Amino acid sequence: MNPYQKLLLDRGWVDANGQVRHPRDDESLQKMFRDFLGAELISSFDSCVTNAQDFVLSPEIKTKATPGSVVYEEENEFRSELSSLTDEEKSAVCRLLYRVAEQTMFSTLVGFDQFPGGELSMQVDPSTCDGPKKKIQIHPGFLDLHDEFYDWLSDFSQIKDED
Repeated sequence: MNPYQKLLLDRGWVDANGQVRHPRDDESLQKMFRDFLGAELISSFDSCVTNAQDFVLSPEIKTKATPGSVVYEEENEFRSELSSLTDEEKSAVCRLLYRVAEQTMFSTLVGFDQFPGGELSMQVDPSTCDGPKKKIQIHPGFLDLHDEFYDWLSDFSQIKDED
């Protein structure tokens, strides 16, 4: 069980086997599904930031692409160029990568919350037989997902911001 799944377990949203435990009331269901959304978004955030920072910090090629392929050569070129940076410069680039990813995710959520020409709605159609039999809107009214982003980052991210 990964750390964010442990937090979902601690909140009562999943059992020890990782199976979803649907609360009975709509408000708790909405909170649970927003937590799931946040956990998934932050898991993707962590993966992107970690992969990008690895290009800066490690000269070793990690791709499974065939040597000589475009993907392999591009990774090799990036790693080679970045390996000449000092440790201080590498640290600064890693912080910058984190900030760019953080602001991209936040800005995307603001875009969802302030969707042009209409109101964006997110709903979940629970997929288990013991769950509710109706679609659950993740957030009634305005989404305001960007307001939850930094809580999600704090709760679910495995990357600790150095600033």
